[in-house]
Amino acid sequence: MRRLLAVLSVVFLTSSIVIAEGQNDKSYPTKDIQFISAGNAGGGADALSRKICSIVQKDLGEDFYIVNKGGSSDANGPSLLMKAKPDGYTVGQLLYGSCVSAVYDEVLPGYDLNDLEIFGMVSAESDSFVAGKHSGITSFEDLIAKAKAAPNTITVADQGAGSRTYMIVRQVEEYYGVKFNNVSYPGSGNMREAILNKELAVGVNSLGDFSPIIDSGDAIGLVEFSSKTNGKYTDVPVCSDLGMPAEMQSGSFFALAVPKGTPEEIIELLATSFKTAVDGDEFVNFCNSIGVTPVSMSREEVNDYINGVQERAFTALDELKAKGLI
Repeated sequence: MRRLLAVLSVVFLTSSIVIAEGQNDKSYPTKDIQFISAGNAGGGADALSRKICSIVQKDLGEDFYIVNKGGSSDANGPSLLMKAKPDGYTVGQLLYGSCVSAVYDEVLPGYDLNDLEIFGMVSAESDSFVAGKHSGITSFEDLIAKAKAAPNTITVADQGAGSRTYMIVRQVEEYYGVKFNNVSYPGSGNMREAILNKELAVGVNSLGDFSPIIDSGDAIGLVEFSSKTNGKYTDVPVCSDLGMPAEMQSGSFFALAVPKGTPEEIIELLATSFKTAVDGDEFVNFCNSIGVTPVSMSREEVNDYINGVQERAFTALDELKAKGLI
């Protein structure tokens, strides 16, 4: 009997060691990962962050928790990411404003995208004009007609002077010879609330950002500044349908980054896991349901893409500055 107990004790001890060693083989991640969203809570950037992270965490085996740091032309979130420890436990979101407006306007001291490793892409979204039902505006043509009849009266929201949405509003005003009553909000969540409160007639951002109030019937899409009809909101005309030139196409994106100095093997693991999630049915179906386009890119592709966006945008901003519009 004693011999049997001794044998069982050895077997149990050996099994425990093997199990413990197997658990220790997982070097990363071993705890929750912070994900810094550049958008405010409740906005489109926040919703996409929460969805993609909920999928990726199943693959990595550890949870993500979302921290919202909107504002300052989408620079607050990336600025916090730049200061984070480069150990793989802080990942963040870059938006158009994070890469263009924040850089061009130097909105925060020490803000430098070179302090980040940009490793992937999640989605791309074209901008749109969305009118609250209370405004009585029934189409883009109706908006232009009303704006010509009563200049400086129709409230149209952008995200601040020099922002992407600011530029497209200025382009529309110049192209059609109209003048809106321009107001600014930090993000799409704030615009949605203002439309519901009947404080704002027209919001400017992606159809996906406005999907809750479009789907509820509280707002309608007037135009999407894209070359391709939206997969969900097929009744919304694109700018080419209305005779606008190709240069009036406008939109944002959702890229992924970690602090500079994050170990290469961790970046590769994150890049692979996020790309798999972006290409997977769960995320694709989610994007289709809200009118957003999922886009996966390699590290090289996403960095080339952002460099191209910056080059075009900085040229346009220089032109606006020369005209005294910013």
